[in-house]
Amino acid sequence: MKNYKLVFPLISVTIRLGEMTAEQITCIFYRSPDMAEMMYLDFFASIISLI
Repeated sequence: MKNYKLVFPLISVTIRLGEMTAEQITCIFYRSPDMAEMMYLDFFASIISLI
């Protein structure tokens, strides 16, 4: 059952990453580190909420 629970976060991660292009990610990092931090906090929060 534990392995089954890990499948959902992995799917959501791949979907989230698929929505962003590498260009968008680099732009966020170079132009606004604060935005990147917020994005990652939201990203991890969504993973944690699914587990």
